[in-house]
Amino acid sequence: MTKDPSRSSELDVRPLRRAMLFAVALTIGCEAQTQNSERVRLETSQDPILVGSMPNTPILCDLDGDGDLDVLVVCGPCCGREPLEDSGHLQVLENDGRGTLEPRAARTALGPTALGGVTGDFDEDGVADFAAFHHQSYEVQILLGDGDCGFTRGELFELHSDGRPHVHSLQTADVNDDGHLDLCATLVDDHALAVQLGDGAGSFRPALGQPFFAHRHPYMGLHLEDLDLDGSVDALMTDVRGHGITLLVGSGTGMFSPKHGFAFETSNPLGQGERPIQAAVGDLNGDQVPDLVAFLDESDRAIRMLGTGPAEFAEPEEAEIDLGVRSVGGLLFDLDGDDRLDLVASGTGTARIGLCFGLEAGRFSEPVTFQTRGLDPRVAAGDLNGDHRPDLVVSHYEFGTLEVLLQR
Repeated sequence: MTKDPSRSSELDVRPLRRAMLFAVALTIGCEAQTQNSERVRLETSQDPILVGSMPNTPILCDLDGDGDLDVLVVCGPCCGREPLEDSGHLQVLENDGRGTLEPRAARTALGPTALGGVTGDFDEDGVADFAAFHHQSYEVQILLGDGDCGFTRGELFELHSDGRPHVHSLQTADVNDDGHLDLCATLVDDHALAVQLGDGAGSFRPALGQPFFAHRHPYMGLHLEDLDLDGSVDALMTDVRGHGITLLVGSGTGMFSPKHGFAFETSNPLGQGERPIQAAVGDLNGDQVPDLVAFLDESDRAIRMLGTGPAEFAEPEEAEIDLGVRSVGGLLFDLDGDDRLDLVASGTGTARIGLCFGLEAGRFSEPVTFQTRGLDPRVAAGDLNGDHRPDLVVSHYEFGTLEVLLQR
């Protein structure tokens, strides 16, 4: 068969482009090995690690039971991007206990539009497993852990049998109070929350009545927590087109309902921002009531909403947070050890991440930005070297690399 010259040229250029980007990442790393703020000192611990095209947010989990956090990253395309020949896989990186990561030679193929996943012991054998989801498919692949940072393929099932597949978040929790982990996902273009109930043996079945209406555009940052403090897991997610936050109240049976009724407007509209693309949940002011931060789409601002009661949120007068970088998401984590949650913003269109330290009454400091060694950094946090201080793991969506920033 004669090859299409245009396709041949495209395939020849891609490896060269990846090599050039990797070389740029190494150069940036040489320019900024250690970075300081008044509260944290971050040091790059090793050269950037090539993990594959379009790596998404890293996932930290002890896969081999040695007490150290290993790293998983799914490489695949997001909105507006086409799959490449080396995308659509899971890369596992083993931790040596000192925060140095070593990628396993064998990658697990997932399919061209794989976007992310979540860890959990789905077959209840004491070993962490992985559930992978796709951006443009309703398929979920269960990968059963072997206890040595490897996986074997388990059940493959669909979140929903109809509709327009578009998924941006998958999370796990026991939503029907039977002691087994279940899976929930945002069905973006079908305006719904999918709920699949686990049996404790690695298999899943749809919950009665699912998927559940979740307003106009449920997107990233799905949270499964008891937000109304009644003992059952609730679901919170962003509504991008409705400019607000959607909350579905759990009944402890695997079924969910809107807190404010079946209305097309969002449950909790934002007053000081538009297009919240991801939310981070945590107790910002120490009152034992969940609060949240809503990241605005490709903006250098976020909006904080303080909990005013069970599953109720309101914006304070000064709700806006300056992130220091344009962002599409991030996380809440106590990085400086003062028992207040800090805010870490993943950058977009930049090589920098933003860090805002938690202050009294749920407020945040002015941002400090840190240079990473690649474009579009996506951040996860955890103690990689056992010194009881959180470190950062950063993937670079545009460079295909991953780096570790250790606190020193």
